Amino acid sequence: MKVILLSGLSYFVLVFTVAFVLSILRVLLLVQVMGYLATWSATRLYIKDIGDDPLPALQSQFAVHWESPTQAHRVQWPLHLKVGHKP
Repeated sequence: MKVILLSGLSYFVLVFTVAFVLSILRVLLLVQVMGYLATWSATRLYIKDIGDDPLPALQSQFAVHWESPTQAHRVQWPLHLKVGHKP
């Protein structure tokens, strides 16, 4: 897909393509996963807007499937990038 963006007298051509798939793979404890989720701006905004921290309830749900708090598991999530350049 090709998109041309006009900005004043200059223009940018963006070409979207899938060159390769990226993901982040880590071996983490449950407490580390929860610590990572606590760094998300979306988590902080939720707490600010709703007035309640969703992470304790989420940790309880994860704990049901997380054999032991001292057991590390592979955690993998996709990484999506949109990259362009000015011709």
